[in-house]
Amino acid sequence: MMNRFGDIDCSFKKLTPVYGFLNAELVTIEKALQPIESQIANLPHFIKIAKQYCRRSSEHGLTHDESASIYIYTMEWGEQSLYCVLNQTLRNENRHLLKVWFPYMKLFDTALNKLPTIKEIVWRGVAADIGKNFHENDKITWWSINSCSSKLNVIKGFLENQKNSTIFLIEALNGKKVSGYTELESEDEIILKMGTKFHVKCDAMEHPKGSYHVHLIEIDEKAPPVPDVPDTPMFKKNKIFIHGLPSSMPEQLLFNILYNEFSTVGTIKIDEEKKIPFIYLYKSKTNEAQLSGYAEITFENEEAVAKAITKYNQTRVPALNNVPIFVKQSEMKPVALPQSVSNPVPFKTKSASSPPNPVPFVPKSTSSPPNPVPFVPKSASFSPNSVLFLPKSASSPPNSVPCVPKDQEPEQEESDSTHDTDSIASDLNDVPIFKKNAIFIRGLPSTMTQQLLFNTLDKEFSTVGRIKIDERTQKSSIYFFKSEWNNAELSGCAEITFEKQEAVIEAIKKYDQMPVPALNNARIGVKRSEKKSPAFPKPPFSPPKPKWGKWKQNAITVAGGSGYGQKLNHLNSPFGIFIDKKKNIFIADWWNHRIVEWKYNAKEGQIIAGGNGYGDLMNQLNGPTNMIVDQQNHSIIIADRGNRRVIRWLNQNHQILIQNTDCYGLAMDKNGFLYVSDSSKNEVRRWKMGEYNNEGIVVAGGNGKGDQLNQFNSPGFIFVDGDQSIYVSDRDNHRVMKWRRGAKEGRIVAGGHGYGRNLNQLSKPEGVIVDDFGQIYVADYENHLVMRWCEGDEEGEIVVGGNGQGYQSHQLNCPTGLSFDDEGNLYVVDWKNHRIEKFEIIL
Repeated sequence: MMNRFGDIDCSFKKLTPVYGFLNAELVTIEKALQPIESQIANLPHFIKIAKQYCRRSSEHGLTHDESASIYIYTMEWGEQSLYCVLNQTLRNENRHLLKVWFPYMKLFDTALNKLPTIKEIVWRGVAADIGKNFHENDKITWWSINSCSSKLNVIKGFLENQKNSTIFLIEALNGKKVSGYTELESEDEIILKMGTKFHVKCDAMEHPKGSYHVHLIEIDEKAPPVPDVPDTPMFKKNKIFIHGLPSSMPEQLLFNILYNEFSTVGTIKIDEEKKIPFIYLYKSKTNEAQLSGYAEITFENEEAVAKAITKYNQTRVPALNNVPIFVKQSEMKPVALPQSVSNPVPFKTKSASSPPNPVPFVPKSTSSPPNPVPFVPKSASFSPNSVLFLPKSASSPPNSVPCVPKDQEPEQEESDSTHDTDSIASDLNDVPIFKKNAIFIRGLPSTMTQQLLFNTLDKEFSTVGRIKIDERTQKSSIYFFKSEWNNAELSGCAEITFEKQEAVIEAIKKYDQMPVPALNNARIGVKRSEKKSPAFPKPPFSPPKPKWGKWKQNAITVAGGSGYGQKLNHLNSPFGIFIDKKKNIFIADWWNHRIVEWKYNAKEGQIIAGGNGYGDLMNQLNGPTNMIVDQQNHSIIIADRGNRRVIRWLNQNHQILIQNTDCYGLAMDKNGFLYVSDSSKNEVRRWKMGEYNNEGIVVAGGNGKGDQLNQFNSPGFIFVDGDQSIYVSDRDNHRVMKWRRGAKEGRIVAGGHGYGRNLNQLSKPEGVIVDDFGQIYVADYENHLVMRWCEGDEEGEIVVGGNGQGYQSHQLNCPTGLSFDDEGNLYVVDWKNHRIEKFEIIL
C-alpha cells in the first residue's frame, strides 16, 4: 500500500541538486500551490482541509500557512497525494519540471527550518527487496523528501509482514520532527530533507521471506571530515560494544535487560567498588537526559565475547522492543560514535575512582544501587540465575506462579486449598474480607519477563514499606498469577505482602491508577487484597455468556465500496453511522459534506442533509462527523464539525442548536438529554432537549488536556447507556473512559496502556458502543480492527478485522463508526475504504 514512509528513491541516480527554490517569494499556501492545480485534482479542497485541521498556534513560530504546508504534505488521498506527485518530480532528471513547485518548496522548507533538529535513530520501510542493492561503505543520495518515524512499529504496520520488504535503520543527524503538525501525530514522523546523503554502515542484513535490514548513517556535510585510521584496531579482550539499542527506554530498565540477556552467554564482571555489573550506557551529546542507544559490557572470560556476538549480533531481541541490535568486540581506541553521541562520557558520577571512559549508569537516588546486583531481591545472595519458587499453599493465592528454570524446580507440595470456581462465584455478593498487609495489583505488563517484573515490583513497592520475606524461599513475598488460557504467560496480576499494614494504604495512594515508568508506563490498579480469590481479568470466572458472541469474518459491503466520489453510489471518507429498525443506514459522509440514507438492500443512497458543497450556509455542511436520527419527528441532529456547530434538520427547516464547539461525537439518553464531545476543549457537555440557549453542563472532562482520570486528550465518539453513564473514546490517550452520572473522574474501561497493538492497548480509538450485557465495542482506528472489552478486564479481544490494513472483505482500513441492528449484526464504517461493512452474526 502506498504511503509516505515507503516512498523511497530506489534508482540510485545521480541528479543535479535543487536550490533555486531558496530565492522564491514566501507566499500563502493557496498561492504557492496554485501552479500545481492542473496536476492534482481537487487540490483547493485539500488545501482548505489542511488549513482547517493543521495546528494554528505554534511554539516554534510557524505561521498558519507554514503549518498547513506540512499538514498537506502528510495527507494521504491516493496516487495524487501531494507528497507523491512532488517526490516523483524531485526524482525526475528534468529539473525544469520543479520550477512550478518552487513557491511551495520555499514555504515547506521555511516551516521545517523553524522546527527542532533531531539527531537519533529513525526508521523507513518499503515493500520491495531493494536491500540487496546496499553494500558496506556505499554512498547514496535520496533526492526526494524522506518521511521517517522514530517508532519501528509504525513502519512495520505499513509493511504488514509482507515478503520481500526492506527496513532502513537510519542514524539521522539533521531530522526535522514534524509529528505535532501532521495528520496523524501518533506516527511520530521525522522528515529528512531532499538531497540527504547517507553512508551504508554494513552489508544489508537478510531475513527470512526475502526481507532485509539496511543500516544507514546520514552524512553531515557541514562537519569536518574524519581522517581514516589505517591502523589495525586493538581490541579489548573481554568487552563487547553494542549499538542500535532503544534510546527511549528507561535507563534502569535497559540496564536490567542487558544484564538479563547477556548473562546467558557468560558471567558479567562485577565492579568491586560499586558492587554492580560492568554495563556502561552512553548518553546523547545533544540531550543529557536521553540515552544514545550505545552500550559496553565487560565479561569475566574472553570466550563470552564470541558467544555474545554469535547469539546477538544483527538479531532482534524481544525484551528490547524487537529492534535489531549490533554487537562487536570493543576496541582500545575510542569507539566511533555518531556526532549525536557523547564521546565517550555517558553518565556523570562524583566517584573519582570510576573508569574515565565510559561511566556506568547508577540510579540518581543513591550513590550506589539499592540492589547491588540486578535481578536479585535484597534478601537473596548473588546468583545470576536466582529465581523465585512459590508452592501452592493456603497462604498463597491460586495460580500464583514464580519464575523458575525447569532444571531447578522443586517438587510441588500437595494442597487442599485449591479454589473451586463455583464456590468463588457463590461468594461474589459477600462482604469482602481483606488481608491486613497485602495488596492486589492488576494491569501489569504481561509481556515483561517474570524475573524482571519481580525485581521491578520489589524495587518500586519497597519505597512505601518493607515487603515481608517468605520464610520458605527467603525472598520477597511477591506472587504472580498466570493466564488461564496460556499457562506460559502472566496474567498481569500480582499480590504483594508487606510487614506492616500502613504500607498497604501508602501503596494504594502512590500507585493506584498511576503510570509507572519502570513498568513501561503501564497504568496499574492497586487495591487491598481479599482473602477470597481476587477478581482476575478473565479467570477464574467470566461474565454471563452474551447473546451476541461471534460474527462472520468476511463482511458484506452494504454502502459505498466503489471508491471515493460524489455520486449517490459513492461515499468519501464516511464517519458516523446510525441504523434504524428497518435496517436503513444513515451515514455522515464526511468529505462529501452531507448526510445520506441507504435504504435496506439499496444500491445507492439518497441525500437527506447537506450535499450543496462545503460551506457555512444553512443548507450546507462542512465535514459532518456524527448524527442522531429522530424518525418520529423526522429530524436529524448533526455534528457539523467543520462549521463548529450542532445543527438540526427538520424537513426543510434548519436550526442551529449549539455554536462555537469543535463537536465530534453526539449521543442522546432515554430522557432526551443531548451529549456533545468537544475535541478541543477536551470535555463532554449535556443539554436538555429544547433548551439550547445556554452553555450546557460539563458531565465529563473539562479539566484541560491530559491523561489523568478527570481529563481527556481529544475525545471523539461517545455512547450513553441506560444509567446515563458516558463512554468516551479518548483518542490521543488511546483509551475508552467511562464516566458514571455525577462522577468527578472517569475510569478506564478499554486500553489505557499507551499506543500499540497488544490486546491491552488501543491506537487512536474512534467508535464506541455498548451492548445490553455491558460489553464495550471499540473501533481501533490505527490497528484496523474492532475490539470487545468487558468492564474490569485488562485485555480485550478482536471481534472483526485484525488481518492487516487492506480492502479485502476480511480487512478494514481505519474503522470509525460502529452500530448494531436489531438482529445483532455489526456494522463498521470503513473510513479509508469509503464503505460500510456488515458483519453477520453467527447464531
